[in-house]
Amino acid sequence: MCLDCPLLTCLTTPLALGRWHVCACAIPCCSLKANRAKGAKKKAEVRLTRRERDELEAQEAAKRYQKKHAAGMTDEAKADKARLAVVRQRRADAAKKKEEEAAAKALAGK
Repeated sequence: MCLDCPLLTCLTTPLALGRWHVCACAIPCCSLKANRAKGAKKKAEVRLTRRERDELEAQEAAKRYQKKHAAGMTDEAKADKARLAVVRQRRADAAKKKEEEAAAKALAGK
């Protein structure tokens, strides 16, 4: 309880929603118990099972790979870029051939 509170509201205010009351002077009431609860949560978060650790490491590795892939640093990304360059060249050649055929058809039709 907060004995420094000039209004002594900490002594009379019940707990709300399972959280410790904070008095008007902004000093947390029962801070020892609140800190113990926070410490227990931190310890629970730190202790992961081997499977959970492996899963987190796999997720982080996947994120790193996606970043490298987006930047074009992976072999797969380089192969994708080369394949796209070939496709673009093929499409450009097809469009050029189509234009030439249309122009030849227009000259033949006159």
